[in-house]
Amino acid sequence: MLSAAVVEIDGPELLRERLALRRDEFNHDHSERASAEGYLIEQRQRADSDGSPIRAQLDELVIDAYESIVVRIRPQAQRVVVRASGDVFLFALESGRETRVATLTLVGELDTPLAP
Repeated sequence: MLSAAVVEIDGPELLRERLALRRDEFNHDHSERASAEGYLIEQRQRADSDGSPIRAQLDELVIDAYESIVVRIRPQAQRVVVRASGDVFLFALESGRETRVATLTLVGELDTPLAP
């Protein structure tokens, strides 16, 4: 479980199949667009939001963001990089280990678990 104010996810095309992003049009603004660098998906809190977190799941990593989630799908990417900032909390279910930091970066392949 990863919780933070802002979460950014960069990775290859396989992210489309492996990432689930919950849509809540009452509380979050959602946008998607193609660019020269790849495909960008953004979800942000609306000004009139009730504060519900933006929720996503990447394989076994459950993500709650309180301000925004930005996903960049880049065809040339070889790894998945998850960057979290703003009151970051990471809980590893297997070990029971908790981490609280200002920023955190997780790097991994889509066929292996992400690691700090």
